[in-house]
Amino acid sequence: MLRPEKKKTLILCCFVLLFVSLVASLPYFYKTFENGFVNQVSSKKRDNRPIKKLIYKDMIQSKEGEKAKKITPEALMPNRNHNYQALSYAYSAKWVNEVLQGKKHITGKKLVFLTFDDGPNNVITPKILDKLKKEKVPATFFTVGKEIGKEKRSILKREIKEGHAIALHSFTHDYHQLYPERKGNKDVIIKEVKANQDALKKQLGDHFHSSVFRYPGGHMSWKDLEESDQLLSEEGIQWIDWNAANGDALDDSQAPKTKDDMITFHKKTLNYFPDRGIRVILMHDAVGKKLTLEALDAIISYYKQEGYIFAVLH
Repeated sequence: MLRPEKKKTLILCCFVLLFVSLVASLPYFYKTFENGFVNQVSSKKRDNRPIKKLIYKDMIQSKEGEKAKKITPEALMPNRNHNYQALSYAYSAKWVNEVLQGKKHITGKKLVFLTFDDGPNNVITPKILDKLKKEKVPATFFTVGKEIGKEKRSILKREIKEGHAIALHSFTHDYHQLYPERKGNKDVIIKEVKANQDALKKQLGDHFHSSVFRYPGGHMSWKDLEESDQLLSEEGIQWIDWNAANGDALDDSQAPKTKDDMITFHKKTLNYFPDRGIRVILMHDAVGKKLTLEALDAIISYYKQEGYIFAVLH
């Protein structure tokens, strides 16, 4: 039988051995736990890719559990008037209008919106698109419904594919119907806007939708447009005018006669309208606008030199 002193010594030795064993095992248990935790986290799908790739070039999921569908930057964005690529430089017409009216302000950058009314046209529009492609800048095309048909489908699709936006500019562009006695006829205006939208959907698909409208002749030119403005707003459509122009909308007696005249006219309009950090330029891609095409390079160059960002309206 062990004496009490030896018994205490033995018990103490056992405790020491047990403690040493536990300490020696800690690295093993820690490593096992760490590996298990890391593996568990790694097994979960993580996505650290840039957001633009997720938006433009990757896969989208319409419903949980459904097969993902590939999209491309050039594809038309559902319920928009431009492609996925243009999402990064598309601005709400409502916001732009509020800036032009001095209700909101832009800081840290300057924006320019090249806009072309009254198309599409089989002759001039493709040439304008060629120049825009060469200069690598986008534009917004305000289309007239009666000019839209199957023969113009390829032009409209090209506008979307190359990063431009498509907007509304009535169906007939008939001042007498839209503004009898220079007063807005709300019923005719809304009817024509819807017909314009339907004509575009017929060529581009039901998933096309434009929320941007320009009154033929400009909102600034007519009276009693409050009711039509309200009806447009209820349809989710915003009207917008301009604060720069190249003069191609004027009649022959007033319109610029040469390329240099047009460039000079454009610069004069910059002094006529307040500079609020945004320029919306009125131009046309209709029949007989050859001078617009000739002066376009110089106008684009001016805004590039002034540090403007080229953008589109949605």
